[in-house]
Amino acid sequence: MRCRLALVLALAVVAGTLPLGVACAQALSAEEQQAGFLPLCNGKDLTGWIVEGEPSWSVQDGVIHCAGGGGGWLRSAYEYENFVWRLEYKISPEGNSGLFIRATREGNPAFTGMEIQVLDDYGQEPDKHSAGSLYDSIAPAVNASKPAGEWNEVEVTCLGRQVRVVMNGRVIIDANLDDYPELRERARWGYIGVQNHGSVVDYRNMRMLELDFNPLFNGKDLSGWQVIGPECWSAVDGVLRCTGEGGGWIHTERECADFDLRLEYKISEEGNSGIFLRAPDEGEPWRTGFEVQILDDFGDEPPDTHNAGAIYDIVAPSKNMSKPTGEWNQAEVICRGRQLTVILNGERVIDVNLDSDPRLQERAAKGYLGVQNHGNLVEFRDLRVREF
Repeated sequence: MRCRLALVLALAVVAGTLPLGVACAQALSAEEQQAGFLPLCNGKDLTGWIVEGEPSWSVQDGVIHCAGGGGGWLRSAYEYENFVWRLEYKISPEGNSGLFIRATREGNPAFTGMEIQVLDDYGQEPDKHSAGSLYDSIAPAVNASKPAGEWNEVEVTCLGRQVRVVMNGRVIIDANLDDYPELRERARWGYIGVQNHGSVVDYRNMRMLELDFNPLFNGKDLSGWQVIGPECWSAVDGVLRCTGEGGGWIHTERECADFDLRLEYKISEEGNSGIFLRAPDEGEPWRTGFEVQILDDFGDEPPDTHNAGAIYDIVAPSKNMSKPTGEWNQAEVICRGRQLTVILNGERVIDVNLDSDPRLQERAAKGYLGVQNHGNLVEFRDLRVREF
């Protein structure tokens, strides 16, 4: 595992290349773009994040800011397993916070997953509660934190059972979780997040490299995709755009069977589209494969089999998680054997066994991944897949 981790880091690690004065919406460095990093903050609002607990979080001048008071955490919409997470933090005097990794929604994320401690303890001897520690379990090799009010650079790498933490250019943890009895049963994947421990704390320049996902769209052209129907698809500023002329769909050149698909979409007013799964070239993809509905339906309750997140015309989502028109939505679809799961904006809205409904039993077990032209303007970005 250490050899594989070293290889990953040799290919992807360029820690410290972003200047300290840029906000969390800063464009990725050329090395990070080539490696496949994605920004986790748009510099304007908390799109892609979910507040658990007190609503003390905001984005100010491109920085994710916690005003303190109360408790809880700010978590990602997606779950992560193997990754490199880079960020900077600035803690207030006597402040306390933390970075949560592989955490669950239920229970204390510091102990269902793990917490990398964020603390104002500059100059103190390191222990299992120091800045950079794997909280309550592994002390950092050195206390590499800076004084309160200064920005600290952090990189957290999780690859299988190996966890590596770099703070301000120094490797402070490089450990196998199986060497620590209290860590052996922690979640193998989960959310990342930052903690509200009642203190004022700022985070910026958050970016993520998922080590087990591959991009489906290069952001520049339609390489790797095949258009079925009108040629109204294009790549514009890193976005896969459909102008909505006519119908049809666009799909990957390669078929998939079992996979985890992630993407973001933005639908126009009264717009309609869909995510096609395991669909063959022949016939209507929403009948031969599956369609996860995309719709401008913010606030429609209760949801039915035609609402966003539904398996179209068959299974309704548990709740309506659509965002208002013109906002980006985070969608994830997991197909594994006969189980199909849909997660929309951080909420699991579908979790169904395909054998439980006669209308789903005969659908294809393998096919293309694609998105629909339903005659409306719709945009997609950050399309990526992990195959099982």
